[in-house]
Amino acid sequence: MRPPCRRMAHALVMLPLLLAACAPGGEAETYGAQRRVARAYPDQVYYLYLPEGFEPTRRWPVWVNVHPTDGDGRTMLLTWERYADDHGFVIVSPTFGPGYNRLAGKEDERLLAILEEVGEEVPIEERVFLVGFSGGAQFAHRFAFRHPERVLGVSAMSAGQYDPPPVGGVPVPFLVTVGGEDCVDPDRVALAQEFARTLEEAGYPVALEVIPGVAHAVSDRAITLTVAFFERLHSAYSPSENTSAVNE
Repeated sequence: MRPPCRRMAHALVMLPLLLAACAPGGEAETYGAQRRVARAYPDQVYYLYLPEGFEPTRRWPVWVNVHPTDGDGRTMLLTWERYADDHGFVIVSPTFGPGYNRLAGKEDERLLAILEEVGEEVPIEERVFLVGFSGGAQFAHRFAFRHPERVLGVSAMSAGQYDPPPVGGVPVPFLVTVGGEDCVDPDRVALAQEFARTLEEAGYPVALEVIPGVAHAVSDRAITLTVAFFERLHSAYSPSENTSAVNE
């Protein structure tokens, strides 16, 4: 395992080279980052990250990392790629346009098309782990409500809006985190607490943590909780294809 500082330096040096060298299409069988354009949506950019030690001989868990409204997929990739190396998962990190947090442009369908495209080249699991911060958390929980069969779990960080869970919806596990100081216009602490309450009442497995001393940011504590949440969910989700070799 590389020390954190060396990992970040490696990411900053290697990412531009990898992005320039990789083009859409073909087999993705070496680790690193790739900037891609979705075949089904020529205006849709996403980043694919294959972890160190990647081999196309088994199915890999997938994290979908969704950016805040003032961010992009590349920034989210840089935040999470070292955890992909340490914990063994593939990252899909799209860059969406305005209104994506509300699925206004059917961004859920765009993500499904991206996952289908990636799955043609990389052996990945059917259900994905969604991680979103701020506007990304809005996207993540709305996608999970719409497509629960495709979701392993959701880490929703500091959203400014939440929808109530659908009546009769399929429960998806949620981790809801928010900074204890993230309470001004809107009061995201109160929003997170109310959302967790409605999830619990609707029968969804949910954990809530208000993180002291943190404002509107992805904190180290939220990262630690998210990784541990994923590990718990994935250890319980073990379909046969996860451990068996992929047929040629």
